[in-house]
Amino acid sequence: MAQTLASDRASESPTQPGRLLGGETSPLRRGIGAWLFLFPAVVFFVGYQVYPIFRVVWISFTDDKFLSSKPPQWVGFDNYIQALHDPLMWAGLWRAFQFTIMFLPGTIILPLLLAILVDRVTNPRLATFYRVVLLIPALIPSTLVFVLWEVDVQLPERPDQSSAGRHAWSVHLAERAAVAGRTALTLPAIAFMENWWGLGYHTIFFLAGLAGDFPRSCQKPPGSTGRTNGRSSGT
Repeated sequence: MAQTLASDRASESPTQPGRLLGGETSPLRRGIGAWLFLFPAVVFFVGYQVYPIFRVVWISFTDDKFLSSKPPQWVGFDNYIQALHDPLMWAGLWRAFQFTIMFLPGTIILPLLLAILVDRVTNPRLATFYRVVLLIPALIPSTLVFVLWEVDVQLPERPDQSSAGRHAWSVHLAERAAVAGRTALTLPAIAFMENWWGLGYHTIFFLAGLAGDFPRSCQKPPGSTGRTNGRSSGT
């Protein structure tokens, strides 16, 4: 009887080598498998993201010239001093700041509001229709997007050679040039085009987050006794 109980306890022991090999995988083996899947992404990230950053930082302290065959020389902070005294750099930073202020609301705030509105649509067909309409600009290639927006500012063709036709054409051309030639409208036009193009793309990301239902899945149902993995936490 004692031998039978000892054999049963030995068979139920979780530290048996056979159970580790044939049953659950050890954490070390699970970690190695995960890193094997992550290895291509890590190589790509280090080679195309991390290394270029450190390379550019090193080049900024030298007088490296891309088209020159001379070896670069260490110049320290001379490049940074020249950049700080260059008015073109400050003008470029100001334009970049303006573009960021115009561009960010159309990529975060507006897509989030649209995602909330579409997520509240109860009719499945209508919700699918809204999603498809929002995604249409994102499916258009970038070159075609620029061509479509170029149509609005391109020069119109001369209708005829009569005096009335030439006058109407010149007036229309002057109005079009007055609008399209304003430098103050350059950044807003580019930001509006980029927001229109990526509106559906960013909205779908927020819709995926809203469809996750993560917070409600983490809540315990009323009357739960803290059961974990099919067993009571008190046992």
